[in-house]
Amino acid sequence: MTPLLLAFGFPLHIAVSTDLLYAAITKAGGAITHAAHKNIRWDLVFLLGLGSLPASAIAIYILDNWFETPENYTVIISTVLGLTLILTSFAIIFRPFLTDWVSRRLNFNEEHIRWATPVMGGLLGFIVTFSSG
Repeated sequence: MTPLLLAFGFPLHIAVSTDLLYAAITKAGGAITHAAHKNIRWDLVFLLGLGSLPASAIAIYILDNWFETPENYTVIISTVLGLTLILTSFAIIFRPFLTDWVSRRLNFNEEHIRWATPVMGGLLGFIVTFSSG
């Protein structure tokens, strides 16, 4: 949604924050529905939150304390947003190859998932806070 809001002329920081709020509200409805159908692995939700919530808080702290106005960090947000869109497209297009490579090369098991999930949650929490991504 952020690129669409930007196309309509909204300032970058307004587009990102509006996208984040809208996503939080709409995804909450989906989460409630999936929880009712018992389609959620709460252990993974916990592990993702373990990394993403502190990372988001750190990103917000950085934006709030290192920059005087939102206009001062526009370049950072637009760069992260652009990279996120490119990497997401890459991951979608090459998902079968990436999945195969990870399963063959890295030999992931449950122990790896326990430590990798909070790390990925942290990375994604930081990126999403900057890009609404």
